[in-house]
Amino acid sequence: MLRGRSVPIVLFRIDDRLIHGQITVAWSKISNPDTIAVVSDRVASDETQRSALELAAPVGVDVMIYSISQAIKELGPKSSKCKKRVFIIVPRPEDALKLVEGGVEVKSINVGQMGFTKGKKQISKTLSVDDKDVKAFRKLLSKGVEIEHRQLPGNKKIQIEKLLPQT
Repeated sequence: MLRGRSVPIVLFRIDDRLIHGQITVAWSKISNPDTIAVVSDRVASDETQRSALELAAPVGVDVMIYSISQAIKELGPKSSKCKKRVFIIVPRPEDALKLVEGGVEVKSINVGQMGFTKGKKQISKTLSVDDKDVKAFRKLLSKGVEIEHRQLPGNKKIQIEKLLPQT
C-alpha cells in the first residue's frame, strides 16, 4: 500500500475512462479500496457524469468525486488523518502532476488507457499522448514517481519512460 502523508493510497491510476469494468472487477479486487476518488475538474462540475460514476462503482466501495483543489485539501498534507484506503483515478497526467505538486504524496502511478484523439501520438495499443502529456509524465518522473503502464493487474508492467517519444 502507498502511504500518503495523511491518506493511505492503495492505487493511483491514470485512465481516461475513469470507473469502468477493469476498475470494478480487477483493480478494485487487488487493491481493496474503501473509496474510489475520481479527481477531475471537468467531472466534478458535470452532475450527469458524477451520477453515472457513482453507479459504476463496485458494491461496498464509496465514490468521491473531487476537483483538483478539493482533492488536494481532502487527500493532501493538510487533510484530516483519513484512515480509509483510497484508490485515486485521474483522466490525464496533468491532473496527476497537479496533485503531486499540491502535496498529495504519490510514490507510483499505474497508467491504463489514454485514448487516441486528434493531436495525440499512439505509443502503445491503449496509450496515446500529446506534448502536454509527455511533459507531465517527465515532470512526475523527475519528482521520483514511478510510472508504469498496464491495463490489467496480470499484464506485464512497462515503465512509461520506455514508451515516451524521445525529445
